[in-house]
Amino acid sequence: MVVGLPEGHYHRFGGGKPLGFGSVRLSIDWEKTHLANGNAWRTFYCTLQDTELPKLEPKELIEAFKTAVGQAYGGKFEEVSFIKAWLRAATGHPDNLPTHYPRARQEGQSGAVPPHPEGKAYEWFVENDRTGRNGGPNLCLPDLHRDTGLPIL
Repeated sequence: MVVGLPEGHYHRFGGGKPLGFGSVRLSIDWEKTHLANGNAWRTFYCTLQDTELPKLEPKELIEAFKTAVGQAYGGKFEEVSFIKAWLRAATGHPDNLPTHYPRARQEGQSGAVPPHPEGKAYEWFVENDRTGRNGGPNLCLPDLHRDTGLPIL
């Protein structure tokens, strides 16, 4: 997946990941990329000579990897949970809802919940983790590929 994301998928870098800041497409120039196993690289670096590395086909290696992951997790490669999560992260959510940290409703507030006026974005997490008689809901983040958002507390 890292070496060949489908169209419309991007790697997310930097602090604005949820907003798409720092999104890039990566590709590999297979003509200039040398693939070899550990023994071939050890020989190459131990001698520091122009040793011919064995020719490996990237497409075959990628397919072998996808097959191995699918078999290890009992399904098709694209249906493995962490692969589905990676693809979701690389495309973003299709619901067109705004992306922001979860928000806690302030006393007397109704309707849409704006950011806390004093910047206390952490209050949702405090409310969620509250223990005792009126404990918080203790919600966990759902699997990314099934994420529908977190509730307002």
